[in-house]
Amino acid sequence: MDTDELDQQERQHTLPCPFAKTLLAIRARCSLAHKYLIAEREGLQCTQLQAHLRCQTLLQRAGEQAQFTFSRRDPQQPYTHRQQLRLQAAILGTLAREIHADADFSQRDIHTLLDAALARFGILETLPFTQIIRTLAK
Repeated sequence: MDTDELDQQERQHTLPCPFAKTLLAIRARCSLAHKYLIAEREGLQCTQLQAHLRCQTLLQRAGEQAQFTFSRRDPQQPYTHRQQLRLQAAILGTLAREIHADADFSQRDIHTLLDAALARFGILETLPFTQIIRTLAK
């Protein structure tokens, strides 16, 4: 397979899972994530647009609030792989603790966890971002 074919196949996966790093590290699972393979690369795509946008917005807002914790001077600079994993784990761990009274999110479905969090807190903006950042800072 040449590069053009690989690029075309990758463009077919238009909703990359925002929590892919955590899912691929086998630290969580999601019922809406669909695994795909392109040559030797593995990726995950979300099967629902609304869920994708919700996860993407959640990560973006948490990332904005985590800039001081990560000592970032340039907000345009992308997070490292390790920082992204830590942020995702802090989000999921905090929500699992708030909803289920434990921080073990490895056996919980991300989509279901976010549904439960939104049912409890109402809207995305009222999720416990302060607690997420505290978890991240530990």
